[in-house]
Amino acid sequence: MITQTNSCREFLETVYLRRKRTNARYSQRALARHLKMSPGELSEILRGIRSVTPKTAAHIASALELSAPEARYLVTLAERERTPAPMTKTGRREREANKLASEQFALASDWFCWALLALTETAGFTWNLKKISQRLGVSEPETRIAIEKLKRVGVLTESGKGYTVDSSAIVFEEGVPSEAIRQYHRQLLAKAEQALEVQSVSEREFQGITLAINPAHLPLL
Repeated sequence: MITQTNSCREFLETVYLRRKRTNARYSQRALARHLKMSPGELSEILRGIRSVTPKTAAHIASALELSAPEARYLVTLAERERTPAPMTKTGRREREANKLASEQFALASDWFCWALLALTETAGFTWNLKKISQRLGVSEPETRIAIEKLKRVGVLTESGKGYTVDSSAIVFEEGVPSEAIRQYHRQLLAKAEQALEVQSVSEREFQGITLAINPAHLPLL
C-alpha cells in the first residue's frame, strides 16, 4: 500500500480510510492514539497544514509496524517533501512540477475522484456532501478527500455555489510512474466484479472478444 502513495499525507489518508471502511465509528482521534501523536498534529498533516518530518515518518512506520522497506520508503517521502528543489529556466521549481504531476496521477488511483467529476455534469447536481456520497456509494470522509485532492491539482476551485470544475487542469506527464494508473484499473476491475453480484443484467454491460492469432504474426499488429 505504501508504495502506491506519493506523499506521507496521502499514505495517512489511505490508512485512515481503510480503517474507516472496516469500522464506521473509527475516527482521526483513534488513529492519532494509535500513532501516539496528538489529534491536532494528525489533523494538520491530513489537511496539508503541517508536513511530516523524517523523524515523524520513522515514528509512524514503527507505530504501524511497517516492514523495513516500507519504513524506508515513508522516510524517503518525508525527506523528499522537505528538500528544496533547484529553480528551472522558467523560474518554477522542478520539484513542484513533478509533485503536481504525481498528485494528478494519484487521483487516478481513486475511482471516486473521477466519478465525482462525472457526477458534476448530471442534471440537478448540487455540492451537497451527503448526496454526493450517497450517489457514489462512498463515505463522506472519502468524498471530502476526493474534493481536497481535486482542489490541490486545480481541477476544483471554490466558488459561491460550491466549486467550479476545470478538467483542463489535469495534465498527465510522461515519465511519471504508472502505479497510480494500475491501482485505478484494479479498483475498476473490483467494482466490475462486484457489479456481477449486485446489479441486474439490464443494469450492466460487459464485453469481451476472443481471437485466434498466430503468435508469429503478433509483431504485425
